[in-house]
Amino acid sequence: MGEVERVAALYGVIWLPDFCLQSMLRHEPEMWRRPLAVVDPEEGEGRVISVTQPAWRAGAGPGQTPTQALARCEGLLIRARQRDQEGVAREVLLGCAYAACAFVEDTADGVCTMDLRVSEAFRRDAPGAARGLLDRLGGMGLRGRFGLGPTAELALCAARAAKGSCPVVGAGGAGDFLATLPVGALGADPAMAEILAGWGIRTAGEFVALGREALAERLGAAGARLWDRATGREHRPLRLVRPREEFSESCALEFELEELEPLQFRLRRLLEQVIRRLEASHRAAGSLRLELGFSDGACHRADLPAPEPTLHEGALFGLLQNHLERLRAPAGVVAVRLSAEPARAVGRQMGLFDSGLREPDRFAETVARIVGWIGPQRIGYAVLGDSHRPDDFALDPPRPPRAEDAHAGGMGTCPPDGGDAMGCGAVAGLVLRRFRPPRAAEVRIGQGRPIFVRADAQGAGRVRDVRGPWRLSGRWWDCGAWEREEWDVDVEGVGLWRIFRERGSWFVDGVYD
Repeated sequence: MGEVERVAALYGVIWLPDFCLQSMLRHEPEMWRRPLAVVDPEEGEGRVISVTQPAWRAGAGPGQTPTQALARCEGLLIRARQRDQEGVAREVLLGCAYAACAFVEDTADGVCTMDLRVSEAFRRDAPGAARGLLDRLGGMGLRGRFGLGPTAELALCAARAAKGSCPVVGAGGAGDFLATLPVGALGADPAMAEILAGWGIRTAGEFVALGREALAERLGAAGARLWDRATGREHRPLRLVRPREEFSESCALEFELEELEPLQFRLRRLLEQVIRRLEASHRAAGSLRLELGFSDGACHRADLPAPEPTLHEGALFGLLQNHLERLRAPAGVVAVRLSAEPARAVGRQMGLFDSGLREPDRFAETVARIVGWIGPQRIGYAVLGDSHRPDDFALDPPRPPRAEDAHAGGMGTCPPDGGDAMGCGAVAGLVLRRFRPPRAAEVRIGQGRPIFVRADAQGAGRVRDVRGPWRLSGRWWDCGAWEREEWDVDVEGVGLWRIFRERGSWFVDGVYD
């Protein structure tokens, strides 16, 4: 802690102008070119709180009622403020800042303050680091400004006065920075700002030149505090926070969507933002959660696990696409929400004899398409059941084969005892070639044993020799009870067969070579 205190103070502030408007249009960048106004229905008469540039040039502006704004701007679009979208944009802002610096504060709506005293990147090349941070925000649909200063308040003033995406560095408390900084960037209340305008004070440098005592006499304690802020004498500790690892994007649709293509277009935009946020936090998507709201009030939720944690946009979008192609919506879609479960990306180095898939995403996409065609109960890996019943197996959900499966002794491993490729030593006895399904047969019994066998596809004949019976049974304790009686018979002129009786019917199970 002492080492941190010996380093000169340096604070950075990211400021997002028109925060409520930016958070609303993150997934609709084309709306910036149209006249649009945001109204807060929770405040008074629902006045306009923010407008786009086309609406501003037409005469609409904050403080007007919707009727006044419509009268000044023909074709104006009016939308209600969306608090949930602002919450997502706040998490995006904090996540980008936290990726660059571990000490961040959620100062206000659209304002994030960072303590950069131990940030080598900003001390080595502050303009380059700031531009990189703003570029990452721009990739997530947020346009910000950056300011640096010896105090958090001066850094905020620098961010408010920044031109475009270039950071303004406020060093010390005087000089060129204050000489060009508008006095309004200091954050004075409207009454004080009106008084300063009446005095002809336009810049922070002119305000500081008045002196602290003179300002305190005329403006009171508020004037003295503003002077301390401008000169860098006002210090405050940051209220540090850590962003939540929740990666979700949502949008409320103005018109309900009834076609698959426009819905996929919206989801693609949401997925792009989720991937960028995961990438900025050095995470990957372990699974996706899709939530759809319909116009009749119904809601659809689906968890879509990825074959392995990934940031591959095509693979993740394939999961969404395959799910939507099988979905039967009861009504039009009016709300969409997409979330990702963060996980660490998988690092894989394939060995010379490994049998794992190099592209498990494509395997998962292929399996998903097959599931859509034939159903989830008809695809999987056959796993033998814990039973003596022949052909007793179950289907496990399909998954990509992994390299570690081979090392664990699965298929493809070499026999440890130098046996043959099947790992069973030399083959002994006859080989039974089974029929699937077994073929129906007619069997005559004499003295408790088969004496004649007929099968339509195999022929018929008298039994010259017989071995058996071998009786098997299981699950006698519940409704799945089964019982089977097997015989090996030498049919004259035909060959050696394996036959069995189950539930009173006879079948040919296979023939011996």
